Order: sequence, then C-alpha cells, then structure tokens
Amino acid sequence: MNESGIALGKRIQKLRLEAGLTQEQLAEKAELSLKHLGELERGRGNPALSSMESLAQALEISLSEMLNYEHEQLSADEIRGEIDQMLKKASEEECRLLYRIFKALFK
Repeated sequence: MNESGIALGKRIQKLRLEAGLTQEQLAEKAELSLKHLGELERGRGNPALSSMESLAQALEISLSEMLNYEHEQLSADEIRGEIDQMLKKASEEECRLLYRIFKALFK
C-alpha cells in the first residue's frame, strides 16, 4: 500500500464519520459496493475518478475538498513549521485576522 492511498482512505473515512454515515450508508449513497468502499478506506486499490466523484457527491462536498488531505500526513511539528512560514509571508492585516481566529479557536 502506498502512503497516498492510505492517507486518502483515512480522509474518506474521516469525512464519512463527520457526516454521521456508516460504510453501508455511504456506499449506498455513492452507488458503490460496500466492499469497494471498505477497500478505499483501507488504502487499497486505485479508485477511479468516477468513484471519487460519486463519494464527494454523496458526502455533499467538492472533489477538491475530499482530495485535500496533505495536511493530515504531516506531524504536528511539520504543521507548526508550515504555519510559521505562512505567517512570515502574511501582511499585518492578515496577521491581525489570524490572531482573532486563533484566539477564538483556543478560548
């Protein structure tokens, strides 16, 4: 199994759980077999684009949102480093906005 497939599988599972769906419910909504969905969540196989589109539609998200899992492969230290790099490039106004967002999140 490759790392991308495993990360994508974890992303699909996370989105399914956030949507409050069982594997069976999501498979039915996406018109995929339960076995195929299970394999995808375990990071096995190479999903067809049509399967990915069906899953995204069933989860009521865009395909790009479903495929946005790069951050989930990073360690906490790597994420902090990425955030630090972004902050260094941010304008003063952007920094103020981010400060308010972080402050609200960590109350």
